[in-house]
Amino acid sequence: MTNQERYPIKKISFIILGFEVLFWLLLLVALNLLNTIGSHSTATQFEFAQPSYLLLTALLVPFYWLFLRKLNRKNYFFATMPYSIQSLISPQKNHRAVLRDLFLFRTAIVCIILAMGQPVFGTKKMASSTFKSEIIFCIDISNSMNAKDISPAVTRLEIAKRGLIEFMNQLKGERVGIVVFAGNSFVQLPITTDYGSAKTFLQEVETTMISNQGTNINDALNLAQSLFSPINCPKRILLITDGENHAEDPTASISSLRNQHIGLFVLGIGTENGGPILRNPDRPELGYVTENDRTIISKVNVDLLKSLALKANGSATLCSSEFPDFSQLLTEINQNKGEKTRDLQLEVQSEQYHWFVALAIVCLILLQLPTLKQLRYKK
Repeated sequence: MTNQERYPIKKISFIILGFEVLFWLLLLVALNLLNTIGSHSTATQFEFAQPSYLLLTALLVPFYWLFLRKLNRKNYFFATMPYSIQSLISPQKNHRAVLRDLFLFRTAIVCIILAMGQPVFGTKKMASSTFKSEIIFCIDISNSMNAKDISPAVTRLEIAKRGLIEFMNQLKGERVGIVVFAGNSFVQLPITTDYGSAKTFLQEVETTMISNQGTNINDALNLAQSLFSPINCPKRILLITDGENHAEDPTASISSLRNQHIGLFVLGIGTENGGPILRNPDRPELGYVTENDRTIISKVNVDLLKSLALKANGSATLCSSEFPDFSQLLTEINQNKGEKTRDLQLEVQSEQYHWFVALAIVCLILLQLPTLKQLRYKK
């Protein structure tokens, strides 16, 4: 090799081609060997859960093209100056050292791509629990929830939200959803185990979200039923309302709850003495809601709440505290699940991506280690 051809491009190209053939051939042989072992045991076959990521290996073609193009430009650069000057500019690696670094880097990248494909082989046992309950919060956001009869500092709705956040802090895997209602209802949050998101959506609940006023409990219960998953698990509805301005008889929806074995727990918010309804809690200077020039006094409808619970074979609780404690309510809901949680041992496919990640890390570490020649040069 002359100084004009420091990097033999053709030779390097054939070495790269041979390396790729050998690498993929050895990989296929190893995978076939694993599948042969798996066929003679209870282990599953080796496969990739996300095979689409393997298409990224096609990037090796432009990667090698850029690499060879860079070497060719270096050859041209060094061919234009005397050899003595070349050595003074910078000590250059020979083509063997360059190929070693190339294959280490390339193997690391390919191993990361293979790990992204989520390789699975064999099975492993995992502990699992059955029948975590699902709870839908049906929250009354009619104007009467703006009353401050429990506390002059906060409205009924704010107290309900405060209590529900504390309620969720005590949950352990139950799935929750939120339905808000007044004259009609809508889903504020589909059923989920993401309590952080549930609390965020709960904080955003306001009485101004629905213009159609009233307290249509029937519509809210029907919508809540539709949110439950088809999973066979205890299902519960927690209805939070002051029971005022009942728009429609909920007997039909409560009958449906009983037929589907969905528990109903009614939480009344307010006092029996009641209080005036603020037009806008954020602007108290606007005064109270009136009718025929008389201030409307909103009182919690205890009889209605007890009637709903009785028809649904559920329970009714009255909240008249500024800082409610719903722990007893949660205990009651858990006691009425009807079926306790059981631990199971499930067999699932065992992911093997960590082997490819480990190999990639080893290659990158070797890539950073100095060669003996570089150590001698530093001395």
